[in-house]
Amino acid sequence: MNKNTITVQVVSFQELVNKYRHFHVPHFQRAYSWNKEQWSQLWVDLVDEAADGQEHFIGNIVLSKSDSHSGWVEIIDGQQRITTISILIAVLRNHLWELNRFTDSHSLNETFLMYCGFGSAPQGRLHLRNL
Repeated sequence: MNKNTITVQVVSFQELVNKYRHFHVPHFQRAYSWNKEQWSQLWVDLVDEAADGQEHFIGNIVLSKSDSHSGWVEIIDGQQRITTISILIAVLRNHLWELNRFTDSHSLNETFLMYCGFGSAPQGRLHLRNL
């Protein structure tokens, strides 16, 4: 595929993390800056839509495949949302662990937060920019 080609796809968050092993926030991106206002709005949206049986549209995510690392993508737009959803999943994973729901906790961890290639140590999927 031509490097200058733009591909548009509608995918779920799970499909997104299944497609790519690692998400990297490049150094030129701003630091994580969401606060209680944005977190609260996301939470309300998720709860309301789940109650109505709907999926939540997290907005456009713009990714660029890494030239140097297979399976890695750079987050050009959407790092605040991807980071916040990853934090939310980590909190849910920890809560499930505290409830002795070890299988569910492990499943969330393996599906969304960590990647373990064949014969390699587990690595986090989200790599934030250096401060």
